[in-house]
Amino acid sequence: MIMSKTNYKDNKTLVVTDLSGEQYTLVFNIPIHETMQYSIADFLAKSFDKHFSDDKSSMIYAVFCDLQMNVGITFASWTSDKMEERIRIGHRIKQLREEKNMPAKDVAALAGLHAANFSRIEAGKFSVGLDIISKIANVLGARVEIVKQ
Repeated sequence: MIMSKTNYKDNKTLVVTDLSGEQYTLVFNIPIHETMQYSIADFLAKSFDKHFSDDKSSMIYAVFCDLQMNVGITFASWTSDKMEERIRIGHRIKQLREEKNMPAKDVAALAGLHAANFSRIEAGKFSVGLDIISKIANVLGARVEIVKQ
């Protein structure tokens, strides 16, 4: 059963909503002919389901390779509705860590994370839940708050 949803904005832009509800806008290198749109959208929905991961960069790369190998086309760019927020939070974590003069591997170990995943969190490439963010904040002597924009 396919869980990811797809919707074309135009013949070069497809929006995919993955299993977590995150929306990705894929912009293709070439216009997708009307007769091919359904099959490509269906393929991409299946590919997003198959490669679903919290490591969003690796997931998108796997989908990109899957599309290129099996369909023979690629997308030129992609964005996500949550990417900017992940990057903002990751930069703030890195800033706090550097203010404390703590190596990333130490923060990762104290928070119970693999160092590579912690690096992806700081880079905004890894989606994590509140429990993980809270552990990192605790290690850094901070706390998680929701504030007005």
